[in-house]
Amino acid sequence: MFKISTKLFLVFTLIFSLLSFSGFEERTYAKTSSSYSTVNYYVMYKVKHGDTLSKIAKKFKVSLTALKKSNPKYAKKKVRAGVTIKIPKQKKVLVKPTKKEPEKKQPTKKPSNKTSEKKPVSGPSSTFKNPSKFNVNNVVCFKGKVEAYYINKQNVAFVSCTPTWTKSKLMALDADFQGNAIGEEITALSMVVLTSYSPSQAGDITLSFEEEKGRPTKLIGNRVINLYNADVNDQVVNMAFTLSHEYGHLFTTYWLAKKERRYAEDRTNGWAKARMLSAYPVLWSDVKRSWTHYWDPSEIMADDYAHLFGSPVARKNIQYVDQMKPFDVSLSGVIENQQIPSVESTKIREYWTKLAGLKISNPTPLKAPEITGITPFTVYGITLYKIQFTPVHNSNHPTVQYFAKWSDQTEPDAAYSSSQTPIVKNQSSVSFEAKDEGEYVVTPAMPEGKAAIRVYAYDPNTKQFTYSEAKWFDFSNPNKPVAIKNQFKY
Repeated sequence: MFKISTKLFLVFTLIFSLLSFSGFEERTYAKTSSSYSTVNYYVMYKVKHGDTLSKIAKKFKVSLTALKKSNPKYAKKKVRAGVTIKIPKQKKVLVKPTKKEPEKKQPTKKPSNKTSEKKPVSGPSSTFKNPSKFNVNNVVCFKGKVEAYYINKQNVAFVSCTPTWTKSKLMALDADFQGNAIGEEITALSMVVLTSYSPSQAGDITLSFEEEKGRPTKLIGNRVINLYNADVNDQVVNMAFTLSHEYGHLFTTYWLAKKERRYAEDRTNGWAKARMLSAYPVLWSDVKRSWTHYWDPSEIMADDYAHLFGSPVARKNIQYVDQMKPFDVSLSGVIENQQIPSVESTKIREYWTKLAGLKISNPTPLKAPEITGITPFTVYGITLYKIQFTPVHNSNHPTVQYFAKWSDQTEPDAAYSSSQTPIVKNQSSVSFEAKDEGEYVVTPAMPEGKAAIRVYAYDPNTKQFTYSEAKWFDFSNPNKPVAIKNQFKY
C-alpha cells in the first residue's frame, strides 16, 4: 500500500510540475440559463346583465381582492351592466438570466520566457482531434451515458448523453453551428457535449492558456463545450444561442491571446477600447468589486459574438422582431446587458473581422435610434404612451422595424415588470396599444412609478439589431411623465 501511494504521489507531482512549467491557467465560462418574471397587464371587460364582481373574478380566474383593487370605484358597490372594468392578468415571461459566478482555477505558475519549450496541456474532458481516435470513454456526461455522436468536417465531436438527442439531431445542430463565423480557432475545440445534467447555467466551456510573464500566449486545444438540460432543450432552436455564446468565448479568447497577448478582463485589449465601455462598471482585472455575471467582460464579449457572428438560428433567437407579438418581452433574456451601448453601434464587427482574418463582408452599420419625446393618451380609461424617436432607416437600410419597451428594472439581479409596443415599419414613433378582442379589450400594463423606455430597431434584410439608450421617467402622474436621471444601480 505504501508503494502504491508513493507512485501516485510522484505521478501527481510530475503533472503539477508540467502544468507549472507551461504557465497553465484554467478558466470556466458559463452561459446562464434563463429565468422568468411576471408581467402584469389588463383586460378591459364590459359588464353584462347578471354579472357580479365575484362572477367576473371566477370567469377570468382572478382573485376577488385583486379585481376590487383594480377597480376601487366598485369595491364596495355593485357593478352595473354597460360599464367597463379592468381585469388584472399576469403571465410569466423570459426576462433575464440567473447569475452564477464562474469557477476559476489558477494553479501556481512559474513564468517562462522560453515559449518554444512550452508543451500543450489538455484541460478537463478532453479528447482527440483525430476522429479515428475518438473514444466515448473520454466523454464526461455528468449524467447519463453516451447515446450518440457525430464527428463534423472540422473533426469536432458532437456527443449526446441523452436519448432525446439522436445522431440526426446532432447533425442538424452542427449544420446550424457551421453558420457561425469560424476560423482557425476551431482547431482548439474538441467536443460539444449535450447532457441532461441541470446546473444553473445553460452551458459552459473551460479555457486553458499558456502564459508568458503573466500574459496569455496561446489557447490550449482540446476544449469542450457542455450544453446542459438537453433532455428538455431537445431542438436546435433551444441550443443554438447557447452554443454560439460558448463558442464566442473560445473565438474571442483565442484571438486575443494569439494577436494581442491579452485576456478578456484586461482593459487594455483592443476589444475593450472599441466597445466604448469606459463609463460603465465592467469588471476588469484591476477592479476591486464583487463579481457579477452581468458586468463580466468575457460574458459581454461572448454575447457580442453571438449577436454579430452567431449561427442563423442563434441570431434568429436575438432578432426575431418580425415574429414577436405585443407584450412578448422575452428578447431581454437573450441579450443580457442592455445598459451598455448596442454592439451594432460600435466598431466591434470590424475589429473581430480584422483580428481573426475573417473572409466575410460587413454590412453598413445600423445606428441606434434616439428617443426624442413621450406623449400620453387615453384609451378605455387607461393612459398609454406614444414614443417619438429619430428613425434610422435610410438608403443603406430601406426597411427597419421598430418597437419600444418600458421596464422598471434597477439592478442586474432584480425582478422587474415590463411590456412592449406592437412593431411598426419605417416610422418615427411607436405606441403602446389596446387590443380589441371583441368581448373585451386587452391593454398592456403601464408603469406606475419610475421606469425606463427604450426603442429597438431591426433590419430584416441585413439581420442587424440595435437599441437606443434608456430614458427614465417618473410616471407617478401618468398624464405628465417627468424625465429623471438613470435609476439603474451599477
